Amino acid sequence: YRANLIPSPFQIYSRLVSTANNSSDIMAKSLAIKTKGENETNSVKRFFSSMIRVPDGMQGWIANIAIDGYRILRRHKIDTFITSGPPMSTHVGGLLLKIITGVKWVADFRDPWTHGPRWKQDRYRTRLSDNLEKWLESRVVGEADLVISVGPRITEYFKSKLPINQHGKCVTIANGFDESDFDGI
Repeated sequence: YRANLIPSPFQIYSRLVSTANNSSDIMAKSLAIKTKGENETNSVKRFFSSMIRVPDGMQGWIANIAIDGYRILRRHKIDTFITSGPPMSTHVGGLLLKIITGVKWVADFRDPWTHGPRWKQDRYRTRLSDNLEKWLESRVVGEADLVISVGPRITEYFKSKLPINQHGKCVTIANGFDESDFDGI
């Protein structure tokens, strides 16, 4: 199942910026945030920019994952569900669904969330947005019944977020395939 995407704050903002770049609308232009190379003079714009993409630009899935997921889990009497990200908004929706239903949840991370050298390099960040994302990541990893990641370093990172007695719920399933599965084809 896939949840429908409603426009997120980031997507709405992107449309406004696009309108600003293609019109003389003073209001739309005032919302446009300067690029990284420009001198940032408006701390409100910087704060707004940092918050509209927490955890990413796809927050429009979060409510629908919880609402649609609730209906699907109840209708089909599902005992375990899985979320896969990025986008990490899917895991936040899964967290809500887990809290609402108590159904077992597997969080599958194809990439690290707040850890790694490329984390959020392409956008403005503030201490508050960073802390909010780290808190969300901790809640997701803490509440998930199983945490899958694609590499051992990511798995070890998630284990470091948990008490030692919960390390067993973090596993690595690497991307790839076993050539022997395709012998004779």
